[in-house]
Amino acid sequence: MRPILLLLLTCALAVGAAGCGGGGSSGGSQQSFSNYETQMQALGARLGAAIEAAGNKNIGASSPAIVHNLQHVQLLLRNAAAKLAQITPPSKVAAEHQALMTGVRDYANELNGIISSVKNGGGTQALAGIFKLHGLIEIRNASQAIEKAGFAIVAP
Repeated sequence: MRPILLLLLTCALAVGAAGCGGGGSSGGSQQSFSNYETQMQALGARLGAAIEAAGNKNIGASSPAIVHNLQHVQLLLRNAAAKLAQITPPSKVAAEHQALMTGVRDYANELNGIISSVKNGGGTQALAGIFKLHGLIEIRNASQAIEKAGFAIVAP
């Protein structure tokens, strides 16, 4: 169960690539980050903590509780997408940032299928379907592209 929770956390954070490459300039032993990077890192940290807490509630939970928790995660993802829309990305990654927002929204919407599976008797096993959601792939690809462009959107 724990790997599923970690994947959900990672993907919801929109940091499929993880790591802390480039983007900011290095000054001595501390790395500094652009305004874009710090906004993205802060959003990711807040979202990650909230999703991890919601995901942990699924361990040993009843189907109705899992449904409630997934619906809460959907709300968190939709709020994160709205906050992503308020962050102005560098022009170098504007398209990737837009793709990230789309992926987060798609992921939230696609959780409806997982919720239906849980409601129809799938229980915690239905959570494995999260791995196959297209929104997850969109998030991973966009995050990797932003990181590859030199922006550290994952908190170090």
